[in-house]
Amino acid sequence: MALTLVLGLALIGCNNGTTNTWSVITNINQLDGTWTFTLTESTTLQQEFGEYWDADLQAFFGNITITASITMTFTINATTKVASETMTMTLTFSGGNIATQSVWDEIKDEFGEDGATFNDQQKSITWTESEGPAVMDDDEIEEVLNSGIQISGNGKQIKFPAGMFGYQSPEMIFTKQ
Repeated sequence: MALTLVLGLALIGCNNGTTNTWSVITNINQLDGTWTFTLTESTTLQQEFGEYWDADLQAFFGNITITASITMTFTINATTKVASETMTMTLTFSGGNIATQSVWDEIKDEFGEDGATFNDQQKSITWTESEGPAVMDDDEIEEVLNSGIQISGNGKQIKFPAGMFGYQSPEMIFTKQ
C-alpha cells in the first residue's frame, strides 16, 4: 500500500502560493496540535503509463482523467510525546471508456492493492493508512527536529521539505486545526 500512496504523491504537485516567513523547528512543542494537508490534482492515464502507452491502450482506455485527492493529518501531544497520523488518498477516474465494465475492472486490477476500497458508482479507489497513537522516544523526536520541517511566523502552518514522504513527494504545507 505504501507504494500506492507514494504514487499518489508523485501524481500531484504542490504549488500553494504562500508567502510567509519560515524558520526551522527547534522544539517539539512547536508541533503540538493537529495539522492537516489536503491537495487535489489531475493527470491522465496516458501520462501515468508514459512510454508504455500505445495505440492498443488508447483504443481500450480512451482519454481517462485521474483526479488524485490526498488528505494527511497528524497530531502531536508535545507534553505526553504521543503522535498519530492518517493519510487518505482517493483516485477518481473519469472520461474515456471508464463506463465500460471491462475498462473499470482493468483499472481496479492495475491500481487496486490490499486495503483499497472501490466505489464502482463513482469509479474511484480509496486507501487509508493510519499509525498511532504511539509514544515518541527521544531518538524519534531528534529525527523530527533534524528533518528540515519549518514553521510559519504565525505558527499556523508547517512546511515539510520535498522528498520527506518518499522520493518524489512534493513540498507540503500543513495547516494547524
